Amino acid sequence: MMMCVKAHLNLLIRCWSLAYNMKMDIIIVGSGVAGLYCALNLPKDKNIIIVTKNKARRSDSD
Repeated sequence: MMMCVKAHLNLLIRCWSLAYNMKMDIIIVGSGVAGLYCALNLPKDKNIIIVTKNKARRSDSD
């Protein structure tokens, strides 16, 4: 359990660092229905980054 939490924390830190360096306003983790809906309904003047898995087959969405 602790390894999972540590892995997620490391991912979150990397995402924040990437977004900060790219001057992003909002980070969305996940490109499923909820993540895409969120991105499409945010103000258009915001810089948004969507973080997703690196391989489609690792996704829960089909």
